[in-house]
Amino acid sequence: MKFFPAILADGREGVSLMFGTYRIYLSTAGAITLATGIVNALDEHKEHKHE
Repeated sequence: MKFFPAILADGREGVSLMFGTYRIYLSTAGAITLATGIVNALDEHKEHKHE
């Protein structure tokens, strides 16, 4: 996964995520929310592994 700065269609600054051939545009807040969600999911996954 790669992150690139991008300007969204409405003119706001955001990021472009590259997943292989797919490109997803997010606002900066959306990208932070997504990254936080991924980190939280990974943390939960780690906790369940140790039980």
